[in-house]
Amino acid sequence: MACYQSFRSFNVEIIILGLRRIKGVLGLYLYYMQLFWDWDVLRENFGRFASNDLIMKLEFLENINDYRDHIIRLYDFDKSQAIKFRLLIQNEIINKNGHLDLSTFDFISPINCNLILRISENNNGILSDDLKIFYCDMTLDGYNQMVDLLEPFCNNKSSGYQWLYDLVTPIEFLFSPSGDW
Repeated sequence: MACYQSFRSFNVEIIILGLRRIKGVLGLYLYYMQLFWDWDVLRENFGRFASNDLIMKLEFLENINDYRDHIIRLYDFDKSQAIKFRLLIQNEIINKNGHLDLSTFDFISPINCNLILRISENNNGILSDDLKIFYCDMTLDGYNQMVDLLEPFCNNKSSGYQWLYDLVTPIEFLFSPSGDW
């Protein structure tokens, strides 16, 4: 039985890899596999192979220049993660007046820190007491400006980078697909 399960799982993986390349007939393949394969095995494997390979990274970099400036950077992402991030800010912060703990989202991988975006009466930027947990305190207008700055990354119009606010603070907020600035 174990050999059969292994063989079946291997076949599902081969079919799923083929699906990533042949998107035009995805519906037929899914229908076919639903008829002949265990749906739970299909769903588990499809999620693993069909998901985007990139996971946005969140990292704190200390003393990046002679002025001892620091940055929090979100990097290693593509258009789909940029859209997800922008929608999170729009929905959770701007529309619901909530906050965002970036470590709780599966498309963001914290490297050495966590960042929590929250609404404030003033645009204070990013602050931290321990250089591990950071808080980005911005007004609703500040977050609306941030959403506007994210727009080019959501439309494939930008391959560069963007500072997500223009404040005099010790910690800057960088949004960069490549991680460079």
